[in-house]
Amino acid sequence: MVSTTSVALLMFFGARVAGAQTYVNSLWNGGNGKWSTASQWSTDAVPGNGGGIYDHVYIIGTGSDTVTFDAYPTTLESLAVGIGETLQADLPNGLSYFLTIGDPTSPDPHTGEFINSGTINWGNGGIFTIGTSTGTNAFGADVENHGTLTIDDATLQVNGNFGTNTGTLTIGNSSEGTVTGTLTSSGTLNVTGDSALFAKGVNTSGTLSVDSGSILNTTLFAMSAGTANIAGTLTTSTFAQTGGTITVQAGATVSAQAWDIYGGTANVQGQVMTQTPPSGTLSVGGNLNLQDGTTASIDGNLTVTGSVVTGNGVNDTGGNLLSVSQLTLNNGTLSLDATGDSLTSGSLVNSTSGTLVVSSGTSLTTTGSLVNSGTFTISGCPLGGCNSTTPQVLVNGTFTNSGTLDIPPSEDEVLRGGITFETVQSAFNSGNIGVGIIDALLLFGPTEVPEPDFNNLSGGKFTGTGSGNTIEVGNGSWNNEAGSTLTLGGSNNTVIANGSFVNAGTVTLSGAGDEIVTPTFTNSGSVAIGAGTTVNVQPLNLGNVGNIPATSYTQTAGSTDVNGTLMAPAVNVAAGTVSGTGLIAGTPSTPGGAPNPTAMTVTGGTVIPGEPGVPGTLTIDGSYTQGADASLLIDINGTGPGNFSVLDVLGAASLDGNVSFDFGSGFTPMAGDSFMFLSASANELTGMFSTEAFDGCRYCTLAYNDAAGTVTLDVGAPPAAAPEPGTWLLLGTGLIGMAALGERRRRRAPGA
Repeated sequence: MVSTTSVALLMFFGARVAGAQTYVNSLWNGGNGKWSTASQWSTDAVPGNGGGIYDHVYIIGTGSDTVTFDAYPTTLESLAVGIGETLQADLPNGLSYFLTIGDPTSPDPHTGEFINSGTINWGNGGIFTIGTSTGTNAFGADVENHGTLTIDDATLQVNGNFGTNTGTLTIGNSSEGTVTGTLTSSGTLNVTGDSALFAKGVNTSGTLSVDSGSILNTTLFAMSAGTANIAGTLTTSTFAQTGGTITVQAGATVSAQAWDIYGGTANVQGQVMTQTPPSGTLSVGGNLNLQDGTTASIDGNLTVTGSVVTGNGVNDTGGNLLSVSQLTLNNGTLSLDATGDSLTSGSLVNSTSGTLVVSSGTSLTTTGSLVNSGTFTISGCPLGGCNSTTPQVLVNGTFTNSGTLDIPPSEDEVLRGGITFETVQSAFNSGNIGVGIIDALLLFGPTEVPEPDFNNLSGGKFTGTGSGNTIEVGNGSWNNEAGSTLTLGGSNNTVIANGSFVNAGTVTLSGAGDEIVTPTFTNSGSVAIGAGTTVNVQPLNLGNVGNIPATSYTQTAGSTDVNGTLMAPAVNVAAGTVSGTGLIAGTPSTPGGAPNPTAMTVTGGTVIPGEPGVPGTLTIDGSYTQGADASLLIDINGTGPGNFSVLDVLGAASLDGNVSFDFGSGFTPMAGDSFMFLSASANELTGMFSTEAFDGCRYCTLAYNDAAGTVTLDVGAPPAAAPEPGTWLLLGTGLIGMAALGERRRRRAPGA
């Protein structure tokens, strides 16, 4: 009886009987038997091409037959094995059997067609060949396996495409399989027992297992669905994954010139590398997980639009190593998660929607530049521990950030001193950099390399909210451009610019103990030195570079608000405003010591003790020189202490330029009111303000007391009616008496 499947098989091959050649359809009659038994075949002859006869063989029988191949060598035109049927080889030891499906002498374009819906077991060193390598139809094999095809200690040679595998194909026990075309499998493909599969291409969407075997020298390995478990070796020119899950086990190796993960997941515990030449590429649009001591080496480009994760959580043993020539994150994620994980890249680009995560105990090193336009997070301690001098992130080229670099606090963070982030060349920031960690060290350029700068570009924001952190520019300048901000709002954070600090943007220090240290500070933007914070212009020692002397704090425009401490050997103000209630002093002789006197010179701009409209006392520990184009603004809201501004100079004061008074909070000065608004050292007050603006006070005058070193605003009474001539003598006598007191007084003209 012929089954439905058998009818289908006959229809599959039956149309090829016509023609000038003699084509024979040989059908197995049924039952168990040997291939060499002629009576078992419908033709009463053992199938095999020869003498112009081309055999199409059908083992369809009863659906439960076993045919034992014992005739060798044999060539067929085609072979079909039905459901439930078994074809197995059985030759004496030492003999090999050869079955070839496809005849190079056949003119039939369908020669070399093979369909299996049953079971075929081929072993004992035999060779199972499908398709021809010569003749008109060379490499035209057409192979379908819907059943089980097992090559055990034997050889499978397919000259053409293995077009369909919906069943199970196993190449095992030191076997070798070769497919000159593409092997397409939606079923099960097993390569085991030190066996090897050579294929021009492999397309899998089912189940693939490479267990101590190898898939080698493919031009394209494509995976669209299903699972692939690699415990052996996979070598291909291009690995393309659009779906499914591939797992590379510990000890396994996947090697490709290009590995493209467009979708799906790759879990890697073994070794992944790209081949050279040419330089390889790894593109991840799905998920690539490196686990348990993985080594991934890409001598080319790694492009990520999906996710790459080293470490699979708390159970991962860590120590995963990823090395690439160039890494690009396009809308994807790369995460170093497990302790001991490290990434080394030539250059690294994290695009706008990319995410780069360097977790505690891991490391990232680029031998070239790092460009971040997405999200870059560094957390915890460096690879070598919380006190390690080996950076957690080391950028040997330039660092350019237009995205977000976040170094957040950790719930279990402890005080430490490790290097979190270091660049060898200049850094450029137009995005957001946030440092919330504790006791970390960020280095922008080593001290041995000249002029690597940190450039905070327009739109750039650098924020320190942690504590005890040091951000150091090794031997260059911190350049805060117009439109940029530096904000230290944690505690005891220090920015060190070993070359100079140049600000045209906004600098805000508000956390207790926060400090900027530099040998030269130039401001044309806004600087706010909050209570308990310091800007310290001091000499620095850079070891091999030598000593860098301190120069000055110089303001060419903008504003400086001192409510903490500004220390510099000299403070030069050419324009803008200097305000606040803090201390302006010189640099201490020793770190942490008492400040030395400074020399503050104001050639332009305005000095405002307190804030505009809010009186306060601004203290200058040193000398104060006000030029002809400079101004002093004094706010007066009342007569008591703290109700009017005071410029307290602890050294010599030389005066010129303008002084202006602003009576606020509804206060109106009365005759007899007196306001000592400037004090200097005794006998060290020289010069006078060249102009005064008394805010409508018609009878206000200034009194200069050289001996006491004070300048006072006095409010006089309106003049009485014109005196009789005899009183002029008394008035003159009084004026002479005032002069004898050594006091200089300038009166503002009534109505001025």
